[in-house]
Amino acid sequence: MAIAAKFGVTDSLSKALAEGRLYASDYKLLDGLPNGNFINDNLTQQKYISAPIALFAVPPQGSSSRSLFPVAISYQKTTISKEWVLFTPLDVDNQQEPWMSAKNIVQMADSNYHELISHLGRTHLVVEPFIVPTYNNLPENHPLRNLLIPHFEGTVLINYGAHAILVAPGGPVDSLLASTIGADQSIAGKGTQSYLFNFNAIDFPETLVNRGVNNSETLPIYPYRDDGKLIWDAIHTWVNDYVSIYYADDAAIVADRDLQNWAATLASLDGGRVQNFGEDSQGQIKTRDYLVKAVSTIIFTASAQHAAVNFPQKTYMMYVPAFPLARYLMPPTSIEDRESFIQGLPSLSQAQSQIKTLYLLGSVHYTKLGNYCASVFPENEQLQAAWKKFQENLNAATTIINERNQSPERLMPYEFLLPENIPQSINI
Repeated sequence: MAIAAKFGVTDSLSKALAEGRLYASDYKLLDGLPNGNFINDNLTQQKYISAPIALFAVPPQGSSSRSLFPVAISYQKTTISKEWVLFTPLDVDNQQEPWMSAKNIVQMADSNYHELISHLGRTHLVVEPFIVPTYNNLPENHPLRNLLIPHFEGTVLINYGAHAILVAPGGPVDSLLASTIGADQSIAGKGTQSYLFNFNAIDFPETLVNRGVNNSETLPIYPYRDDGKLIWDAIHTWVNDYVSIYYADDAAIVADRDLQNWAATLASLDGGRVQNFGEDSQGQIKTRDYLVKAVSTIIFTASAQHAAVNFPQKTYMMYVPAFPLARYLMPPTSIEDRESFIQGLPSLSQAQSQIKTLYLLGSVHYTKLGNYCASVFPENEQLQAAWKKFQENLNAATTIINERNQSPERLMPYEFLLPENIPQSINI
């Protein structure tokens, strides 16, 4: 009750739990990662990584605000300790600010998780295995190839750049993030595997269900979910209309040997190694419905999902005190004064490097979802009508999102899933 009162609501954790209004961010994938070092002018600075758990609550019906707010944070005292510390909003006074420090630990963990897993692992590296089979297994005039190629533009090149520069030893990730470069590469791989090894569970609506954030009654304010649904529905409708033009029924899907070879290559160990792909989870597509869902997932990941995780790097994550990519003092186990808090933040040179890197990554908007080159598709009245409908649905989504961003319910505008801000492909 004391924590709830601090936020101006009458509530309790037990009541919030019973009503499904408690949410947790668990960074267990970061557990056990080694602490990294930053070497500059022969000076070695120790960096620290943590794997906290943060607990959030949604105020009950009738509250002045129903925005999610943090109620508790816990993490291990050290990376090898089995003893945990717990902080709440009540842990604060004028001189010592353990609650602010605890929130900063969560922000640091979230920034590392975001860059390595949500961004690199689950967009860049998830889309790449679909590219080569699309070029190799689908003839140049194949309708699926025509549809997918614009959503792959620039992805192999930017991924090579990430491998050779960004995520290379001595590169920005090695310098800025909290763990070692080897551990960072490994955790990004685990993030990729968590999606590519379970393809049938990574479409946008399914991920919301799996994460427990699909219920707008218990979590009423979640712009990523709500705006994302508009974009997913527009993409899914477009793909369904497109597929229906070229495949009259499920039998036509099964009879398309090029399509079946594409799917089999994606699932094969010497191909894409995409597991749980196809109705049989073995790389065979039997229905139009499945093809529509699979292609919608690929396009959504390459466009909207990447936009949602890439462009906040510039908008939010350039502010280093709120989004530190590493901590430079051991995480506090009790109290921490403001001077120690500041000492734990990245140095000025590290902050400048973070700003430069994230400004670049978040500033490039090349192409726009739905704006295909006319030469991509053959002249076909049905196809042109479906394409126009897709653009109209995106325009309708723009209107709705702009209206939502004017609402006082949103603490600030969420503009990353405005169609005008969504590139067709992962090209930065």
